[in-house]
Amino acid sequence: MRTSKDGKRVDLFGDTRSYTESSPLFRMSVEDQVDSCSVQACPNDDLFSSNAIVNHVYNLTVCYDPESGTIQSALDDLFNTHSESMRSGCDVIGNSNEDSAVRFNMCKGHRRVRKKMVERPLILEIVTSRDHSSTATYDEREVTSGDQMELYITIQGERYKLVGALLNNEHHYRSITPLQGKFLRYDGIRRNRNHGNYMKWLRPDECFGKGYGKKPYKAVVYWYVSCSHLSQETQLGGET
Repeated sequence: MRTSKDGKRVDLFGDTRSYTESSPLFRMSVEDQVDSCSVQACPNDDLFSSNAIVNHVYNLTVCYDPESGTIQSALDDLFNTHSESMRSGCDVIGNSNEDSAVRFNMCKGHRRVRKKMVERPLILEIVTSRDHSSTATYDEREVTSGDQMELYITIQGERYKLVGALLNNEHHYRSITPLQGKFLRYDGIRRNRNHGNYMKWLRPDECFGKGYGKKPYKAVVYWYVSCSHLSQETQLGGET
């Protein structure tokens, strides 16, 4: 809490998810694409091949679990392959969109699903499944230094560069930005004389720091921007 000039109390804390839901900078629209049915004589083959299914476009936020792999592997599972982990009943997929006037036949088969990006966001946000409210114990696979971060990822042939990340130690937030081979850490709240610097340069192998209860700061949200967009900004005289 902080007191404003007019004497009112202002809450400086809030939900970190609200900005992505309202801001077009983070909005990513996708649709589902399915492969062939696991049943050879599928009664819905003609309906799928004739585009009778109306693809439903919706917004998506990508989440991944550090224990299950990397950000890139999670993206590959969603966008680049028809994943076994993302499959559903053939008739369930066909009838899932209420906008379609066509009803699909009952089928015991399954179809694997992958996402296709219809509208790319200016800022691609990746959220870890262990958010700030998690009580999970520290795991060695959690990202606690810059050299553990994935600086580049690829989605459907488009390469993205990491431009920032949100850090948390279950009590407080900081941000980190990769710049010129180092990482610039920012902390907007100065708690005591020992934490007087709002900004600090960190080496790639240097820990993000520890806070209350000596719990390490770990990356919980990542922000990526398309390399082609960054290249355009450079040509226009901007900085990446």
